[in-house]
Amino acid sequence: MKFLKLLIAILSTLTLAFTGCGIFDEGGGDEGGGEGPNEDFDTCFDCGGSQALELHLDTEALSLFQYDSGDETSRALQHEGALTKEGAASSRTDISPVMGEISGGRFVNLLRAWYENTADDGESFGGQSATDEESGLDPDILDDLPQISYIFVSSKKDVFLAFSQCLIYRETSDDGTTIDEYDDPWSCASPFTCQIFKVDKPYDEYDSSDRVKQSNLECVNNELEINTWDYRSGQIQGDDAGDVYFWAHVPGNWKNVLLKHEYGADTNDQSEAINSNICSWEYLVTDDGAVLYTGQTSTSGSCNGDSFFRMVTSGGSLVEITRDWWDYVFEPRANGHVLFYGPDPTIDGAPSWDSACLFDFDPDLAGDDAAYDPIVSCTNNWWEYVTFGPDETTAANDTENERCAQEFYTLQGGNSPDKILLPTVNDAEEVCVIADVEKKVAGEWRCNICVSSGSNCENSSGVVTGDITQSACTATTGNTWVSTNECYNDVTTSACTLGTSMPTGWDLNHNWCQDTGDWSNSYSALACVEDESLDVISATNETVVNGWVVNDNIYYSYVDNGTYVLKKVTFDEDGNPTATDLVEGIEMYEVGPSSSDEELTVNGLRFSDNSYVFGAVDIETGETNFDTGLTGIVEAIIILDE
Repeated sequence: MKFLKLLIAILSTLTLAFTGCGIFDEGGGDEGGGEGPNEDFDTCFDCGGSQALELHLDTEALSLFQYDSGDETSRALQHEGALTKEGAASSRTDISPVMGEISGGRFVNLLRAWYENTADDGESFGGQSATDEESGLDPDILDDLPQISYIFVSSKKDVFLAFSQCLIYRETSDDGTTIDEYDDPWSCASPFTCQIFKVDKPYDEYDSSDRVKQSNLECVNNELEINTWDYRSGQIQGDDAGDVYFWAHVPGNWKNVLLKHEYGADTNDQSEAINSNICSWEYLVTDDGAVLYTGQTSTSGSCNGDSFFRMVTSGGSLVEITRDWWDYVFEPRANGHVLFYGPDPTIDGAPSWDSACLFDFDPDLAGDDAAYDPIVSCTNNWWEYVTFGPDETTAANDTENERCAQEFYTLQGGNSPDKILLPTVNDAEEVCVIADVEKKVAGEWRCNICVSSGSNCENSSGVVTGDITQSACTATTGNTWVSTNECYNDVTTSACTLGTSMPTGWDLNHNWCQDTGDWSNSYSALACVEDESLDVISATNETVVNGWVVNDNIYYSYVDNGTYVLKKVTFDEDGNPTATDLVEGIEMYEVGPSSSDEELTVNGLRFSDNSYVFGAVDIETGETNFDTGLTGIVEAIIILDE
């Protein structure tokens, strides 16, 4: 069973219309659904059929989101208009639910889809139910119409549409070959099929009277296939130049190649952004056109090489950042540097698990240890830290004592962050993480002291103190000035820290930092980097599960005793954070911007009635305006610039 994915757009006046029909069968054609050589590809544009799939962007739109409509039952309800919200304006029966008002009387949904049948006499039955015999619509056409998997809007406001499968979009190739002259026109490698299209002009150049039909869609590539079902490859990314990047492969060959389609390029005019001998897993395109990616070398066709994290610079050169790690997390910085979590590349020998930390990488210093700056003090051996220090050199006792008393948070060896967040705070980039963090707790500095001559001070427990004169000793109630030769063990008083002030006749046998229980405590937290340490913003009772940056504020979702809460973090002029609760009782899946700076667009699972909700949250009051008509999941949210 196929899912019908709807794109609901908010913030433009674009109307998209695609004609869809059954593919020709071997006998010459069947408008109701073909039985050609490859039934997986039984859809096409403008093939002479009467059914049409229209994607409509209303004039009062606010943002854009991609929506998986769910199972066949919910889809059938949508065809009948049963999920249309009461009182919502609509020109016909939509097969997507109308989302209702979010604020200011504006409707928050817009890219609607419906099927329209035109009879021989030209009369439209677009408002009829798909199961209404008078409409002439065959319910089976649901399986013959194209499914849009995702949409991408470039920095130049070009709209790209990727379908779940390649489909026939023309009947004559560039060289004049017709579809009936071709052995396998259904193949994704044929000159008649395409899977990814670009709308012929930027979305802000359309108005409500424009209709984007098949003739106004430009095929980006009709030689390759895209795995839109794969979360790693099922996406398009872009840079500030308007270039777009997408994974694709030769039909019949599973191995993907990341392709770069330059702004204004023609069909099939792409270059390899990542060398085709590389098995790549995750990638991220920076604003200036550099590509960060993880992968393995694969000259033999199998992905059996060592793992690595690399960068293709905007100039086209290749830089290896680090290797031999299984869980890289990375994010480009505004200054062109790259933040990544992984083992320390400057250590000689094989990468060490317990050297993993958050590093700032400077591409201009590639090949030099100076390129890697650990921005957090990372450790997972607290005794070694206290005794030898970060540089692993023997330290003076007073330095050990200071480290013993320290309390701070850090990222321990294998605690790879779930996310790196980069809000701008007071015109400076802040580095924050959603991660399991370690808090070093304060130890207790202890020693053994033997007094062989003279007098010394004892407290009420009979333990030597650090008071070296009688007047200082007796100034404290309970202290006694004594003259005796005695050894004191497990001393916790200031006598252990006298150093060069220790009186003659006193012998410091041994001193150490005593663990008072556990050297550290672990928390799933939101934390920001400050002076090579972590300033944990979330409370210790909060298990942080996700976080987002919206308009330079941080929003994070946590759970405590089974209750989910969305929290907002703001920073004052000194950079000090304040976290306040916004919404309780909803497990947030996505949190994104709205056209209004006073609102967030969110979706998630509400526990009070076990319902999926989509809508807006007021960022000051936490007031919500939700719709529960959707039966699927919002997969992506995009705000379109006016």
